Amino acid sequence: MSFAKAGLALAVAGAVAVVAFGQLPNLNERMNGTRAAPSVFAPMSVQTLSEENMVDAFAGMRLESSIRRLTWEQGILTVDLAASRERGGAAGVWKDAAALVELSFGKVHNVRQLLIRVFSEEQGKRLLLFSADSRAADWRSSGLAALQDPIAGSEPVWAPKIRPDWTRAGAAWRRNFANS
Repeated sequence: MSFAKAGLALAVAGAVAVVAFGQLPNLNERMNGTRAAPSVFAPMSVQTLSEENMVDAFAGMRLESSIRRLTWEQGILTVDLAASRERGGAAGVWKDAAALVELSFGKVHNVRQLLIRVFSEEQGKRLLLFSADSRAADWRSSGLAALQDPIAGSEPVWAPKIRPDWTRAGAAWRRNFANS
């Protein structure tokens, strides 16, 4: 008789376990509404830039141009952008440059120099339009308040502070936007 009671107890325990495991998906759905998103997927606030948190620093940025390459080396941030006529053109490039300057010298505190290269990508070819070089000291005296969008067809007032060096193709590209 003791074998029968043990068997019955084992059968009841098995049935309870099956019912409990069957309810696990419902429990997970109820908990998802109350649980916070894991920090891996939520952008983190970045105070100092490093190779480990570079993605977090750029995750929240909405740039008109596509980022093609980012490098961080000993206080120097290098950003390669791909400009396109469909995504803002020259005005979009200036807006992106302003956002990069604000991030580099306003939000994080360890960027000494920002290097920007802007390319045009058409028919599978990359063509350098201009490169820019700005340093933290360039933005200390007047502050970042000078960053504003340019008037249509013109360069912003703060453009000399990033020292743009235009290529021949870039100069033609800039004239095309100024005339349009």
